[in-house]
Amino acid sequence: MAGCRASRLDRSPNGGPAVSLQVCFVCTGNICRSPMAEVVLRTLADRTPTGQGSLGDQLEVSSAGTGPWHVGEAMDPRAADVLVASGYLDPGHRARQFQVAWLDQLDLVVCLDRRHLETLRGWPDASWPSSSSCGASTRRPAATSMCPTPTTAVPRTSSVAGS
Repeated sequence: MAGCRASRLDRSPNGGPAVSLQVCFVCTGNICRSPMAEVVLRTLADRTPTGQGSLGDQLEVSSAGTGPWHVGEAMDPRAADVLVASGYLDPGHRARQFQVAWLDQLDLVVCLDRRHLETLRGWPDASWPSSSSCGASTRRPAATSMCPTPTTAVPRTSSVAGS
């Protein structure tokens, strides 16, 4: 089935076609906010046609938490209920903790509040661009937190949709 693929962070590196943009949403425990964002982006990308399939064919979307509290657990039932009521389906999410090693593979890390960004930036061995906060960065990986004022994070100059 074509469409936005789950993260290769859990797969062997030899499978599937090339992906243009890899995004990871991060919240505290990876059972409500970040998996909801993952499902919504993946679904919307799959529904967005391009000249070569869908936008989902060019995205790899994942989510993770800053801590280990809920690793292995399903999405919180209240979050799953909100998704279903809004026309989205939980694909069987299992919580996991963000890993510093993923930074080499990700183009954009979206922290769902400033505290999550501060937590990840504080981890030893995490290499973040100095300009990665709210807004745009062209270095890998870009990181942003959800800001009170809407911003657009643009991790690369090339178009994901293949203009």
